[in-house]
Amino acid sequence: MADIDVPVLIVGGGPVGLAASICLSQHGVASLLVEQHATTTAHPKATVVNTRTFELFRQWGIEDEVRRGGLPADKSQFIVWATSLNGYELGRLDLAAANPGRGGDAADARRQLDRLSPTFTSICPQDVYEPILRRRAESEAAATLRFATQLVNFAARADGVDALVRSVDGGGAQRVAARYLLACDGAASAIREQLGIAMLGPDNIGRLLNIYFHADLTPYIAGREGALYWIVNADLAGVFIALNNRDRWLLNTPFRADATLDGFTPDVCRGLVRRAVGVAELPVDVRSIDPWILRSQVAARYRAGRVFLAGDAAHRFPPTGGFGMNTGVQDVHNLAWKLAAVLHGWAPPALLDTYEAERRPVGQFNADQSLKNSRRMPAPGGGNEPGSPLSMIEDDSPQGEGVRAMISAGIGQTREHFSAMGQAKGFAYESAAIVADGGGADAARSTVETYMPSARPGSLAPHAWVTLDGERRSLLDLYGDGFVLLTGPAGEVWCAAATEAAAAARLPLRTYVAGRDLHFEAAAAWSVARTAPSGCARRRGRRGARARRRRR
Repeated sequence: MADIDVPVLIVGGGPVGLAASICLSQHGVASLLVEQHATTTAHPKATVVNTRTFELFRQWGIEDEVRRGGLPADKSQFIVWATSLNGYELGRLDLAAANPGRGGDAADARRQLDRLSPTFTSICPQDVYEPILRRRAESEAAATLRFATQLVNFAARADGVDALVRSVDGGGAQRVAARYLLACDGAASAIREQLGIAMLGPDNIGRLLNIYFHADLTPYIAGREGALYWIVNADLAGVFIALNNRDRWLLNTPFRADATLDGFTPDVCRGLVRRAVGVAELPVDVRSIDPWILRSQVAARYRAGRVFLAGDAAHRFPPTGGFGMNTGVQDVHNLAWKLAAVLHGWAPPALLDTYEAERRPVGQFNADQSLKNSRRMPAPGGGNEPGSPLSMIEDDSPQGEGVRAMISAGIGQTREHFSAMGQAKGFAYESAAIVADGGGADAARSTVETYMPSARPGSLAPHAWVTLDGERRSLLDLYGDGFVLLTGPAGEVWCAAATEAAAAARLPLRTYVAGRDLHFEAAAAWSVARTAPSGCARRRGRRGARARRRRR
């Protein structure tokens, strides 16, 4: 006899597990989340929240709070390369010019982005947004969160999963009976290991040390405040990640395969920070270090019966591009509505097969692109061998100037690393849940850098500004907890027919008639939805939903 009976057991209380809890609650599905740590992370870790993830945060009502905790747009405009923060600047990318509106100023870039999304990418540390996600998850009556609680073991059965959980402080164990188990337990997932699911792709590409420290670096970045500061010199390669562009920072730097973590004492880490800044006596308060192995891998399967992998349990990326956490959050957003559909009885269990069909190709593309980004970086640093070009990079000589010019010339090839709106929003799903509309392929396709909105089934619903009930909204704001039918001005007949059919199938549906229920701010925006005046666009507002567009 189980002590706890719950539809979904979530293992892991990082961003992905917390997002799963929120999404399931939105769809009226009760869940239990267990996390072995007592609190959310104190180490900043992942810092990029991309545009698509911010669109989800917007639906969950936490966009503004997360953005307030991150870097302001005007303080994260540049990506800088230098021999040290106090040394030679090798070059910089201007993110205002690297995004739509290329060649213009930041205001022009923002206007261009406003046509593609109601929100935009930002730098926000994980130790800031993770507690926000936790509070949001805990605000839902359908969710139970238990930190300082670990999964002891689990066993899958035909109609569910039996698990044993225990408080880490020595409390008694409890038996849990769940219909489904979500493995959000990270890159070293014990659940994945027990299931025997292999990780495919390059392993142990390198080892990195993530140093979280406090130091006042404002004198060395004044006038060039940016998101990242790449350091290349004879002794050290790495990147400063700005957490507030004042006194909270990360330094991410490789370390040798034969080095042991015991050798990285606070004094050694302080020395690395000082060498990267270029100030020998800089006061540095090392708060924590996080070593990790660089991999570019995707799980061979995302599902084993009633168990699903998500986030780092399903894919492990190089950090170049910042897609790890974002891909994981979007994994569970895709999966949650499908679990709800099956649990609520308005979709067959076969719908759950589409989770892997839709999300694994995205995970593979993001893994490959992240690895490509990492290999495009201009120079690895650490070249202090006699005769190495990098041994002269800080020389005030023609040779040193030549080395710096050579590295500077390679900076432009890294643009896709930092300008990836198309990668974040432009992919399309193909699965048994997608009903093709019978039309031809779109003339223009998204690239890594450039997002081309599309209303084709399987693609993300386009953003457009509309007025609904006297309030300015994005079309994307209409989605979140069910299907949406959007019709042209003469499409009332579609609404009536769909409402009747949805009621019979117990399917959640809202309908909107353009010109009656909502009004498009720009005349051209309706054409983006690619629906004739008497036609309709039915979708879930998320790639991977069953979507259909018909014309009369």
